[in-house]
Amino acid sequence: MSDRLREAAILIDPAPPANLENVNLWVAGRSFPADHPFLAQLIDSGSLVTSYPKVVAALILPATRRWAITGSKGKTTTTAMLAWIADNAGLTPDYLIGGVPGVFPTGLRLEGGALAILEGDEYASSPTDLTPKFAHYRPTDAILTNVFPDHIELYRDVADYRKIFSAMLSALPQTGVAVVAGDEAAGTADLLQHAACKVITVGFEPVNNERITDFSAHSCGGHFSFMGAFFNLPLLGRANALDAALATVAADHLGIASSFSATALARFVPVQDRLQSAGTPGGVRFYVESNVHPDALLTALGALRESHPQGRLLCVIQPQYPGPGDGYVQKRLPEVLTLADHVLMAPIAGQKPEDYTPPFSTDRLVADLLERNVDATYQNTRKGIIHWIVERARPGDTLLLAVHPPSRPYLLHELTAALQTRPAPNLVVP
Repeated sequence: MSDRLREAAILIDPAPPANLENVNLWVAGRSFPADHPFLAQLIDSGSLVTSYPKVVAALILPATRRWAITGSKGKTTTTAMLAWIADNAGLTPDYLIGGVPGVFPTGLRLEGGALAILEGDEYASSPTDLTPKFAHYRPTDAILTNVFPDHIELYRDVADYRKIFSAMLSALPQTGVAVVAGDEAAGTADLLQHAACKVITVGFEPVNNERITDFSAHSCGGHFSFMGAFFNLPLLGRANALDAALATVAADHLGIASSFSATALARFVPVQDRLQSAGTPGGVRFYVESNVHPDALLTALGALRESHPQGRLLCVIQPQYPGPGDGYVQKRLPEVLTLADHVLMAPIAGQKPEDYTPPFSTDRLVADLLERNVDATYQNTRKGIIHWIVERARPGDTLLLAVHPPSRPYLLHELTAALQTRPAPNLVVP
């Protein structure tokens, strides 16, 4: 993000300006501490302080159709897909994509158009405004990708977290439409009754209004049939196929035929760090994933297993989320990581393990994996991580790097060099 800001000639200055009168509007980001002295100074001085979602909401006022793409996971890819389809159809949508898209120069275009396609996450809008961001966008239509325990540190409990999606559905106008992932695993079934508008469920299971059929994975993506069209998607896994289907139904309600959506998505480029290929150094397929929530890892590892059934699957994971207070991450990760043959735990990102409630234990996680006959260990240095991978990875294997983005480029560079220069005898693993 810092690189993108510099490219846009936006000053990054950790020190607040001395003269507050030269600034017309302050936008407080969600990560800015609510008790920060400078924020208190701004409020006490009478300065105009707002949130990023409120700024976006003001800029999309001319839009007569405002699509909010919501849910626990899959929002960014689905938003980029729908915006890409609409743009190819000549609708020139305004859009907000919460990542670095592969199909647009930036993740933001707000030019006052008639159509706005917005990633609507459920995070608090700012330190002083705990309203979910998507509520400020006043959507006329919505996509709901799934709902499972995530960001519960922002809510009282899982039930409180689920209520925000119920409220979103109930706030949609009767003239709108809610496109909802309807498979059992999506966790949305009990929320649909709250919708005040037409609901269209989408998924692989027969219960859905619109069903994905004939899905087949290949090494570069997957193909399937949906709404009378054949899709050849250059993204791995069923989760991406579902995102494409959700976007296709939404596009259909914008007057875009499913066959047109299929053609556009055949040229789609994934969002950066969303199960993105990072080359094949030493004959080992590298993929990077920025989302290390257990349920996101489940879809990533499942996609890699399905698309690359030959060879072994290695996973390097750096936990980043505390999860719900009941220790959801600690309980769920061992089950998810059994999809891999070899697992390396890197040091937890952000908070210390003991800061979690309850405390997060990498030792316990490794022990749980070993009990499940998964080769697992912990390494706390980049050198140790590289040695572990070089010692185990063979040509034809697949490696998923789910580590904190700031450390990833250095790790990839050194690991690539190590795999490309290693002697053949080191490929043998007892």
